[in-house]
Amino acid sequence: MAENTDFNRGADVGGKGTWAPLKTCMMLMGIFLVEAFAVTGLFVFLSPDSASASDKKAVAAAMAEKDVEIPVVKDKFANSLSGRTYLYDTEVVISSRNKHKEDVKKLLGEREAHIRADIAEIFRAAEPVHLHETTLATIRRQIQSRLNHHLGNSDENESYILEVIIPKCTKYRVDI
Repeated sequence: MAENTDFNRGADVGGKGTWAPLKTCMMLMGIFLVEAFAVTGLFVFLSPDSASASDKKAVAAAMAEKDVEIPVVKDKFANSLSGRTYLYDTEVVISSRNKHKEDVKKLLGEREAHIRADIAEIFRAAEPVHLHETTLATIRRQIQSRLNHHLGNSDENESYILEVIIPKCTKYRVDI
């Protein structure tokens, strides 16, 4: 009396139809696993090999040409040309090529006192209008000229200094 209807399809008399949904799920899972292994194998097989020697040389050359920032001096410099004495809390950094980084650091260490004295002289002799420039272009240009004098050029006759950067130049009045 028990007929096979839509709502009791899995309850076949004899138990033949109870595994049908489970078999379908297992077959689908097997197909998905085979597909996943095939796609993964394709990616592994078609991926490029590790970098060759010429690629490594190109990366090293690109890193050598990369710009780096090297701190030069962080100090306070006085200026009294406006009739009042101001103290400028200043930080000077230079931009150079990565390939020159060690040479520049060595030269800066050897000439530190001279460089500090030259920068102090630039600030003491600076006109107030130069110290009020928004980019401090005149001061930066004078510092670059003095640093080029002290550091010289590289073996390739290239200047060590690409740019002088003054990230901090805060003015304080000291005579009240």
